[in-house]
Amino acid sequence: MRRYFPFLRGKLNELMALRHLAEEIAESGQIIPIIEPVRNNPSTRISIDQFTQATMPFLLICNPRYGDFKTAASHRRLYDEVINAQLSEYDNWVPALQLFSGTTSAAVEQFLERYDEREVAVIYQGFPTSHRTVKAIADQRIVHHVFIGNGVP
Repeated sequence: MRRYFPFLRGKLNELMALRHLAEEIAESGQIIPIIEPVRNNPSTRISIDQFTQATMPFLLICNPRYGDFKTAASHRRLYDEVINAQLSEYDNWVPALQLFSGTTSAAVEQFLERYDEREVAVIYQGFPTSHRTVKAIADQRIVHHVFIGNGVP
């Protein structure tokens, strides 16, 4: 089955559009939005609540590079305030890790350890140059490998 993975930064208008289409997306079974959360605000939390109520599948980037959660220190806040608080009992979402050419095997291993009881996804914004990192992403729990644009040779 072919699937479409639209990449959306979790800005207000993008989240509102997804909320409006959440039930249709859930029913289609062919669309799985990739959401990069950029703001820690009520709109983000309301949107996630509506996605879960509609049982809309989505990938949530757990290491965003823009907005309120862009630093490594804020990734923990994202986990505590959004993922753990709102998504801990929802099964239709998949944690996603963005990979870049400089991503380390330690970063991949930390991600896999944090979500050790879930299937996960990898979003390639570049391809890792480290052999150890490449071996780390061969994990069987990675159910989606999504390549973005021209960032991957």
